[in-house]
Amino acid sequence: MIAQHVTDSPEALAAIAAPEPKHVWIHGAATIIYTGDDMPPAPAVQEVSRRQIRQALTRAELRDMVEAAVAAGDQDLKDWWEAAGVFERNHPMVIAMGDALGQTDAQLDALFALAATL
Repeated sequence: MIAQHVTDSPEALAAIAAPEPKHVWIHGAATIIYTGDDMPPAPAVQEVSRRQIRQALTRAELRDMVEAAVAAGDQDLKDWWEAAGVFERNHPMVIAMGDALGQTDAQLDALFALAATL
């Protein structure tokens, strides 16, 4: 199940506190909670640094496409790309960028695995 709540609302706090396994993503005023079959599987590499992902994108010959997509994107995307200290494999922007570039889940997992070695 995917539930969206206003961040810090009683509903969001109760959903986060529930003992069931979950993936929680907080983005400003929205808290999105994935549970059950909608919870994304945990890849082997969960997060990498900004340097690691950029070097991996260069080696995979994807960096120019990512940077072009970021340049054409909204300010939130630009801020995330420029300011994120780490990149999380299951972050919605990573998933959306992968989809936009035609990358499969396996390809994104491999990219993060490569990045972790750099």
